[in-house]
Amino acid sequence: MYGIINRFFKDFFQQNFGEDEWSKIAKILDIEKLYFMGMKQYPDQITYGIVSVASEKLEIDQEKILYLAGTKWVDFILETEFNYVFKVFGDNLFDFMKNLDNLHFNVTNVIPGIKPPSFKCTNVTQDTLYLHYYSDRPGLDSFVEGLIMGLATFFNKKISITLQNSKDENNDHSIFFVVILGDRT
Repeated sequence: MYGIINRFFKDFFQQNFGEDEWSKIAKILDIEKLYFMGMKQYPDQITYGIVSVASEKLEIDQEKILYLAGTKWVDFILETEFNYVFKVFGDNLFDFMKNLDNLHFNVTNVIPGIKPPSFKCTNVTQDTLYLHYYSDRPGLDSFVEGLIMGLATFFNKKISITLQNSKDENNDHSIFFVVILGDRT
């Protein structure tokens, strides 16, 4: 995965669990002196290792860590050079979600060789849609669920999101059902 993702996880753990906890995680993984350059590719095992070690050390389920991290991804991106995406790819939650593939296509022009996930929206109504999530990277459904919740917060919407189908040997992708419940107050 690209450095920006590992940098995000580092910031996420520092801000939510403290510098000491991050230092312990980094030491176990022997990455304490590693600076994550945003556009540099790193082995996926580093990212998965961060989540795995954090789960063990903090005694928090990996799925919960991924979900919580997903909810913070939007805030992190807003502080980076990629914040423009929130002005370009949709001015409401569903329009933005329908443009996730366009967003990732744009990123592939900036970061050659990236293998981004793919998202397709189907059965879109004013208040509901099915989000189809395709990825070569396993185990990230909880992160995507948190990310969609983070997007809903950004667009000032209350939503419910249900994982209808998870990628496995019988399914080539995961499917989420998203319902807009109204505006956040």
